[in-house]
Amino acid sequence: MKSLSFTTISQKSEEVMWGPSPLSAPHQPKKVKKIKDIYTNTFKQSKLNSDIVQSYIEHMWMEIGKEQVDMEYVDCLLFSMFLNGFDNVLHWILKKGVFSKTYTFVPIVDRGHWNLLILCNFGKPLHKDCGPCMILLDSLHMADPLSKEPNIRRFVRELYKASGRIETGRAINSIPLLLPKVPQQNGGEECGVFMLYYMFLFAMNAPKSFSRTSYPYFLSEHWFSYDDVDVFEKKIRTFEKDMKQKQQNRRVK
Repeated sequence: MKSLSFTTISQKSEEVMWGPSPLSAPHQPKKVKKIKDIYTNTFKQSKLNSDIVQSYIEHMWMEIGKEQVDMEYVDCLLFSMFLNGFDNVLHWILKKGVFSKTYTFVPIVDRGHWNLLILCNFGKPLHKDCGPCMILLDSLHMADPLSKEPNIRRFVRELYKASGRIETGRAINSIPLLLPKVPQQNGGEECGVFMLYYMFLFAMNAPKSFSRTSYPYFLSEHWFSYDDVDVFEKKIRTFEKDMKQKQQNRRVK
């Protein structure tokens, strides 16, 4: 198995591991008038919208679930809903068994850009090599994925709180957040495809047990080729076409 090295944020080079962050002030949730505001598709037509992303995750999981039972995913807009003040989504997420699974996939969409947060070993004791850890897979590092850290850590603190666990906010903030170098998108339209491919490949190849010091060695710039992701995108586009055709047929009826 290949060994991995990473620098810390204190070394002032490209961060691969995000260390503890100070506790932030109490959050005042934003008010939104209607839930549909969150579901409004803001992508260009060539991008994958949230309906397609969610439907394809469910489609993939029919295959993934047969192979991997110790992992789960949350619906693709729940993280955004939490940030917009819908605190009840935490209970929906907890029903997915976040604190009993080795891996939980949390899709994130921010200003039209998709990336993937993976919660690892949540439910294990903190401050141990086999303890909780987070991995953020982003296909556009130049867009400053570090800017998502405060919201991710607030989400995790509230998730622990909603679960009734006794860990302190400071201890929860010490959970490492890793940002591996992974294959990057070439254009501005591909983030949804890359996010789904990250999820699929990780789910099919993740080790049964996770440790911070030897986290999945396959996460690298050479994880997969652009030819691989092109083949995967063709499957998504075929699925998207079929889905739209079925929707159109239902409207005709």
